[in-house]
Amino acid sequence: MKVVALAKYNTDAWKGMIGSSFQERKAVMEKVCESAGAKLTDFMFTRGEYDVLVIFEVPSEEVALGAAIAVNASGAIKDLVTLSEINIDGALETAKRVASSYAPPGS
Repeated sequence: MKVVALAKYNTDAWKGMIGSSFQERKAVMEKVCESAGAKLTDFMFTRGEYDVLVIFEVPSEEVALGAAIAVNASGAIKDLVTLSEINIDGALETAKRVASSYAPPGS
């Protein structure tokens, strides 16, 4: 499954970036993904609300969460959002089955 991570660097991380580069940070993210059993598919710096966008493929939610916890625990990130790919058709099939069973309160 694919996971998209959006992150905001804190001031210290940006200070560190002055002596770093895109390729160095991408190599770090590749190492993070490999050590978690994931695969980095895209990495970019962005202008706007978030500074970094990372897309990676993981075998499970636990792997994605573990990687996010480790990166967030470094202290370099002041805001981290992860978005997991879903199987919308599977979810809609369940919704169709449940919709006829659910009754709102007071009905």
